[in-house]
Amino acid sequence: MIRGTTQVYGIIGDPIKHSLSPVMQNAAFAAMDMDAVYVPFHVAPQALGDAIRGLRALAVQGVNVTIPHKEAVCSFLDEIDLDAELIGAVNTIVRRDDKLIGYNTDGIGLVNSLKSDLGVELAGCHVVVLGAGGAARAAIVALAQQGVRAVVVVNRNVDRAVHLVEGYRDYFPDVKFSALALDETSLTIVAPAAELILNSTSIGLSGESFNVIPWEIVKG
Repeated sequence: MIRGTTQVYGIIGDPIKHSLSPVMQNAAFAAMDMDAVYVPFHVAPQALGDAIRGLRALAVQGVNVTIPHKEAVCSFLDEIDLDAELIGAVNTIVRRDDKLIGYNTDGIGLVNSLKSDLGVELAGCHVVVLGAGGAARAAIVALAQQGVRAVVVVNRNVDRAVHLVEGYRDYFPDVKFSALALDETSLTIVAPAAELILNSTSIGLSGESFNVIPWEIVKG
């Protein structure tokens, strides 16, 4: 039942029709008997600023942020949480009074899932991260805080990967960072030592496979 008192939440992204967040969040609202609704908003990159201004004008209480807006949205917010600032990306926007405040829950969510669902021991782990966007940043910060031994960032644009790891070396001096181009040659070099491979790219959103990974030489 939607009425004048119903609080509006949502998720912004491009694309967005694949997202299962509305199903999950609305089920949670119903279970908690909350007068709230969660809706998907398709926001093209060039319309991001207008969309955030729209959230303000319509008193939307909060939104999640997904590809490709996690980094760009930071410049439109009033405040950013310290972890989100270190990551340089936001995946959750919350209205506090008249301010829109950005947070990033990707990293802690990843860590909790790896530990509870897969039983991964992260301390001393050798990690390969595919991609160098906002999701990659969140993963790297969270994993570094957990004491991983090494992080290799593999990205099609290798300069972006290099820039990313150079930005974290001073924050996490005990972690060995490196960057490589996303191609079969590079993956053949890093895959044998990898104890954990994380896909932070958009590949897979439509069910496609990451065929460039030489799975036969990845640790079992």
